[in-house]
Amino acid sequence: MTDKIPPMAFTWDQESRSMRARDRRAERFFEHGKTYRLAIREGRSQVSHDHYFACIEEVWRNLPDEQAERFPSSKHLRKHLLIKCGYHHLTEIPCEVSEVAERVAARIRVKDEYALVLVQGGVVREYTAQSQSKESMRPKVFQKSKQDVLEAGAMMIGVSVEDLVRNQGRAA
Repeated sequence: MTDKIPPMAFTWDQESRSMRARDRRAERFFEHGKTYRLAIREGRSQVSHDHYFACIEEVWRNLPDEQAERFPSSKHLRKHLLIKCGYHHLTEIPCEVSEVAERVAARIRVKDEYALVLVQGGVVREYTAQSQSKESMRPKVFQKSKQDVLEAGAMMIGVSVEDLVRNQGRAA
């Protein structure tokens, strides 16, 4: 039943040390006196989310030929830009010799086509992009990553981020 409960606003009442529903519909979904777990979910604008992905698609479609070959899809490009802008996880794998490091790197590249894998001497560094899902990235961090990635993408195609955002979807 709890998966059918619509999102509702609650206010913390310090005096009674309880959450007070601000929505009359709460009476239909919650029993008086029963304990419920509360999970905080910060909202993110779906419009902003969709516009971001459309802008990434626009950058990808307008990449210069020499760059287009590096990114078979807009998803490849987005993950590359996330890593470039610092929104990534880093795994370092020390190997005894550089030949082993090269073999390890080759296996990682096959396993994860989106990862950036670098070998420096006997150390393999695997960079994977942070997830931008609503569950994984808070709205403020998403907004910052969105801005950073769009700026980097706009630079790749030689336009300002303002022009990219303004003109997204106009060219067909």
